[in-house]
Amino acid sequence: MGNWVGDENYMDMNELKTAFSNMNTQINLVWFDACFMQMAEVIYQLRGYADMIVGSEDTKWMSSSEYSSLFNQMAADYPGRGIELRIENVSQEIIYTYKPGSTKRYTLSSVWSHKVISTLVPAIDDLAEELINLVNEGHREEIKSIIAETQHMNNPRKDGDFENHSYRDLYNFSELIAKHFSSNFSSNSDVVNAAHNVMNAINQSVEQENHNKGDYHGISIFLPDQTWWNKYTNYINHNNPHNYFEDYKNLDISNDYSWYDFIYKLYTS
Repeated sequence: MGNWVGDENYMDMNELKTAFSNMNTQINLVWFDACFMQMAEVIYQLRGYADMIVGSEDTKWMSSSEYSSLFNQMAADYPGRGIELRIENVSQEIIYTYKPGSTKRYTLSSVWSHKVISTLVPAIDDLAEELINLVNEGHREEIKSIIAETQHMNNPRKDGDFENHSYRDLYNFSELIAKHFSSNFSSNSDVVNAAHNVMNAINQSVEQENHNKGDYHGISIFLPDQTWWNKYTNYINHNNPHNYFEDYKNLDISNDYSWYDFIYKLYTS
């Protein structure tokens, strides 16, 4: 996490996990009013600390007037202490209050953390294993082409602006994988089934989702295209001290499951 002016004042994912663990309490709802936080990796990193997470796959922030509008609306909808205020209600208020206008793309979702951990992450792991098998069988360039077609986050603004080439909608990717490889179902049924399992798990995990443009479904994942990988390689070769991919390798989901292994296999073998 970093502030929007782009200086070095930020928390990485391991620091964020430490901060939550130090609270020694279960949080009902975590709302990330920050960009690119509604990722499978983030939700997994915070497993056991929050019941529901609200955030955006894409760029996101609220102005002071939008905060005022949100809290005023909540006060009007839930005026008395005797009215039960469920986290589903709070997330709905957040998601449908943020409307920056029709010219700006936005997406917000609320996600049940326990469903991501118990259902979605294992499904992602199965899909990663099947994709590794496909790379070994010679389908590398097909998978790269599908990645390039998958809904990505915003448009790159400058060299090194990696997130916009690397964060992609997980459901849309799985949908495209299933569609492409179902044409030869007899030999690719395992990856098709794995992709459908990911889509079903996302539908179970996402409580609410709202967007005005694009093909968003509520949860993104690190899924770089060839352009990102080329820029990343150039970035590291010029001795830049920030090794993004090594940071990703150190996330809990990379240590516990195979998604990192799939990305590494796709671009380094």
